[in-house]
Amino acid sequence: MLVGNDEVKSAPYDAARKFVLDGDEQFLRNRPHIDSRQFVDVERMKAAYGLLFNMIYVRSDELGRVVGHFTLYNAIAWQFTLAEARGTLNAKVALISNPLDPSHWSDRAAEEFDVPFAWLNSPDYTDEFVRSKARFDSIIQHYFDTNTPKERSRIIDECFAELDIAPGESVPPNKVSELSRLIGSRITHHAFGLPEEQKLSPEQIAALVKKK
Repeated sequence: MLVGNDEVKSAPYDAARKFVLDGDEQFLRNRPHIDSRQFVDVERMKAAYGLLFNMIYVRSDELGRVVGHFTLYNAIAWQFTLAEARGTLNAKVALISNPLDPSHWSDRAAEEFDVPFAWLNSPDYTDEFVRSKARFDSIIQHYFDTNTPKERSRIIDECFAELDIAPGESVPPNKVSELSRLIGSRITHHAFGLPEEQKLSPEQIAALVKKK
């Protein structure tokens, strides 16, 4: 740790420590603040630790005022005043991680990314809807960009299997039309989140029962 246990057990941190150990409604009302701003260095953070990075950034000023800034999935953040004054002067420490790759993290993020105390000490939530919507939009887009190709591949493989076409085998001419219709239907239903119904002949039902 940067300052050690004696520091966080000292009087300047009494309120924060009481909140952690016992809960404190007054602390909860006065100390935490939601922050919808983006870090100035956010693009470099995303490049190094992924779009959905998590980060804890703690910094103090020349009077020993200590604030902590907690970012969750690069979507929403909170700032806490950990000590009003008399903490270690002009110190900073930060942890950052990529939740999509848990092995990729760093406890030296304060050296990689210098976030000024003045910025950390000035949380803003006045434009929350616009800012948060943009951040969540980027997360949703990332999900579709990552998962849509995998889902399409899975659907195509299932359609080939359903028509008894082995992997790597050329599509028989008499099955081209049926395969195209089947793939198109499955992808359309998946894209719009629609349930898919499949009519089975008595022979198909019997074959399914036999497989079980």
